[in-house]
Amino acid sequence: MNAANELKFLRRVVANLPEHVYWVDKNSVILGCNNAQAELFNSTPEEMIGISLSDILPEEYAKSILANNEIVISSGQDGIYEETYVAANGREITFLSHKTPLFGEDGGIIGVSGISIDITQYKDLEEIQIKLFSQIAKKGDVIVDFSKLEHLNDYIDNVSHYLESIISLMPGHVYWKNRDGVILGCNDNMAKYFGFKSRMGIAGLTDYDILDAAQADYVRKHDLEVMNSKQPRTIEEAEDSVVFLSRKEPILNDSDEVIGLLGVSLDVTEQKRLERALKKANERETRLIEEQHSAKIRALQAMSASIAHELHTPLMTINNQANIKRYLEDLVQGYEAAQKAGLEVPFIRPSHISAIQKGLDSIGREADNARNIINELLANLKELNVSPEDLSRCSIVDCIVSVLSRYTFASSDERKLLHVDEANDFDFLGKELLCSHILFNLLRNAFYYIAKAKKGEVRLWLKHGTKYNEMHFRDTGAGIAACDLPHIFDHFFSQTEGGTGVGLSFCEMAMQNMGGDMTCDSREGEYTEFVLLFPKLLQAADF
Repeated sequence: MNAANELKFLRRVVANLPEHVYWVDKNSVILGCNNAQAELFNSTPEEMIGISLSDILPEEYAKSILANNEIVISSGQDGIYEETYVAANGREITFLSHKTPLFGEDGGIIGVSGISIDITQYKDLEEIQIKLFSQIAKKGDVIVDFSKLEHLNDYIDNVSHYLESIISLMPGHVYWKNRDGVILGCNDNMAKYFGFKSRMGIAGLTDYDILDAAQADYVRKHDLEVMNSKQPRTIEEAEDSVVFLSRKEPILNDSDEVIGLLGVSLDVTEQKRLERALKKANERETRLIEEQHSAKIRALQAMSASIAHELHTPLMTINNQANIKRYLEDLVQGYEAAQKAGLEVPFIRPSHISAIQKGLDSIGREADNARNIINELLANLKELNVSPEDLSRCSIVDCIVSVLSRYTFASSDERKLLHVDEANDFDFLGKELLCSHILFNLLRNAFYYIAKAKKGEVRLWLKHGTKYNEMHFRDTGAGIAACDLPHIFDHFFSQTEGGTGVGLSFCEMAMQNMGGDMTCDSREGEYTEFVLLFPKLLQAADF
């Protein structure tokens, strides 16, 4: 290959490198760049020449990049920097940039040359910190001064040397091959990896000369796919125990014919090792959590069964004793007869007799409700699974009214803290018992934290939606700490003194098993708001 063709080929290699290659003068005015760098700004390499970085980047981004360039120029030393660009489409991109001084013919520094690799996707993986690139050794000075070149051959030789120096400093493995798979050139890292003292030693070889047959077959297969399709590809390639992430692109001539392939391969062995280690650690942690959770569930089931057994007997006794109301009418009639006969009997107000009757009715009813709730909770602890046959049409306002008629407020003052707006009533398909249990739980929690904060009130209101109807339950008591909020529906998580962490978890499961959901928003010291989402039922007008 003569000097002119060699220059043309090298320029094509640099132009098509997937990394961002550029060189600027002391004022950070662009002297040249490759396609990737120009495309970042929706431009071409030719149009980029003469433009200052401060003209195409916002001030806060340009300031940092110009400062890095100045460090390289003033120190005369290579530098590796993490830099952020804003592309023409507004996307923020993080690069790992290797910058080196650019020397003129007289040996003085005339600017900076740089190679930047997009590491945005790796920056986003906060849990895995991966070192992708090895330290890049400083190479010999590159002497280029376009203004003093008088002869074409000198110009070609200097530019060829310059482009080759840029490629030699590239991180990872950079290589280019012809259509037959013959390696035409590579960077220093690749040559050293395969045991060659210089890049020239690997030129003219094929993958079958430096890899075993199976590996070479695998690489060649993907090389042909890239060249035949004229489409770039990113693949993983393994060489012995080392894993590379390779980006391969076809090299085209002026007639749009594929004449070879350009590749950049990065060693991601450590990344893959960390990913495997993280996956195993997550699997171990998940197993441990599941085992602990299962143990707690078994303990809770055993404890609940024991508690239920102990409660059934006194509840049955209470219910039986409440049945004495059938004798009350005879006692009242006897009392009234004694009064009419003039016998001395204690005076009993009619309102007290009525209160006794209502009280006995309430005791019996609540004993029955308590037994139903215990049976329901025991069944749901085993497996909360509501079938469609278990659901019925319910009014949300009827549920609220029923709960408030049964809820035991600590005082009349506590009752005054609750404000209920019954407007926007809606029907839902569910179980009134489960809905009542949820409301009891929310009321207990709200008044507990209002008492703890010594301030606040509770508001309950309803809202119609397109897919879900909503019940909002908001208290302005203590609120929930930001660190605790994501965990309030977790099994056995509780910040309440004496709490088990079962209540809210069960409430969420109950809503989900009725086809809805439950969310919470809170700000510590200000408020806590639960939203219960009920699937909207189709009305006759919807058909």
